Amino acid sequence: ANAEDVVLRGLTDDQRATLLATPTDDGYRLDIRLQGEHETVFFAL
Repeated sequence: ANAEDVVLRGLTDDQRATLLATPTDDGYRLDIRLQGEHETVFFAL
């Protein structure tokens, strides 16, 4: 479903990676970084 998402398709691979959770042994992990390296993409609405 992510490959078909209009918003995600408009981002670079690096930007997209900041919005997607990654599987772990006990669930999923999503880090939110407010600034700096690997800063999470935010949208101005």
